[in-house]
Amino acid sequence: MPRWFKFVLIALLLLLLGVPLAMQWDMGSLEGVITDAHGPLKGAYVTTRNVMSGAVVRVQSDASGHYDSGKLRGGRYSLWIEASDHDSLWIAQVVIARGQVTHRDIQLSQVRPPQTGYAPGARDWYFMPNHVSAAITLDVLIYG
Repeated sequence: MPRWFKFVLIALLLLLLGVPLAMQWDMGSLEGVITDAHGPLKGAYVTTRNVMSGAVVRVQSDASGHYDSGKLRGGRYSLWIEASDHDSLWIAQVVIARGQVTHRDIQLSQVRPPQTGYAPGARDWYFMPNHVSAAITLDVLIYG
């Protein structure tokens, strides 16, 4: 085997090994803790979307409420956080810096259970599904 061929082979090998290392420097990550008024939230979903490329990563929080997006390319991201029995939260912009871990703790508020009922002597019946209040007068229901 010619000597120059060995040098070319070694240079090519170093180049191929260097590309993944250089790409890792371009990466950052996002992590934090999701809580509500009672403490950490297990099973909350964090959807991270790169504003420029549209790439989406979805992770779930563990028993201590901790989430970790893994490796993300540096740039601007929007976040959508959702958990059962809680209001969802949208964060328009989070900047992920190259080579750094961005820490973002999130607090969600609990959804109040729907309240329905009729009080004797009252003229109105209230029904509140999903935080939308509506009052319906019984006269309208009865007499059209």
